[in-house]
Order: sequence, then C-alpha cells, then structure tokens
Amino acid sequence: MDFLLRIATLRNLALLMAVFGCAALAHRYRRDLARKYVAWRYPPQQGANPLGNSILMELERKEKARVDALHRKAAAALEKAKGDGFVVAPLEAKAQLGASLNVPSTRASAEIILNEVMRDIPLRSQEPITAVPAPVANPTGPPTRGDGKTAGRGDAKAPPEEDR
Repeated sequence: MDFLLRIATLRNLALLMAVFGCAALAHRYRRDLARKYVAWRYPPQQGANPLGNSILMELERKEKARVDALHRKAAAALEKAKGDGFVVAPLEAKAQLGASLNVPSTRASAEIILNEVMRDIPLRSQEPITAVPAPVANPTGPPTRGDGKTAGRGDAKAPPEEDR
C-alpha cells in the first residue's frame, strides 16, 4: 500500500490521464490517421501530361487508317472478283459491315470481319506452271571446277614443310 501511495502523486496521475486520453483519441481517429499516413506515404500521381491526349489521338488516327486501308483492299479485290464473274454480293455486305465497325470500341471486330472477307474472296483458277529442269552441262562426268579440271580432295594445297 505504501508503494501505491508513493506513485499516486498528482504528477503521475496527470501523466496517466494524458496517456489514456491520447490512446482514446488515437482509437477514435484511427481511420483518419491511417488515411493521412497513406496519403503522405504514397502521394497521388501528378496530372496527366498534356501531350498524352495528342499521342492517343495520333494512335487512334493510325489505327483507323489501317482498317480503312484493309477495307479499300477488300473492296478492290471484290471488284476484281466481280469482274471475273463471281457473285460477291454477300461479301460486299460483310465488307460494308466491317467498315461501319471502324470505331475504337469495335475496331478489333471490324478487322476480323474484313480479314474474313479477304479470305473468302473467290479467285480465278490459273494454269498450273510446270517446272522444267535446268540443263546440265556435264551429266555423265565428274563435277568440274570450271577450268576443266575435276574437283576433288587433291585441290587443297599442302602447307609448307616448315609449318608442319
């Protein structure tokens, strides 16, 4: 009991109350403290680069031009097939659908459709090309070096005697 009376001084009681008060406040505001700590430790990224928008617009323009070129190529191939006498009306409708889907959200589908149109375009059959073997200069004799002498193992010169 003497020990309790000795430590229960006004200074120690005030210190104990301050510690409990700080603990209570920390418990009450723990979420705000954690949020402020995270904001301090991991600050938000700076705003977007103003040139980023122009880069994205340039990329979008190139992608649109690439799919437009694929559509022009498919249309030219369809016109050639139509000139050869094939019925290509369903493929033309499919190519127009692919051209209408040339927007960022459906560009992949447009490219797939246009590639399918290119794959399905009928081609005119061609005469097969027969391969003719090249004439052989000396079909019965041994191979030659070009100077009339036969090519063989004896063509390599022996190294000089002092190198051996």
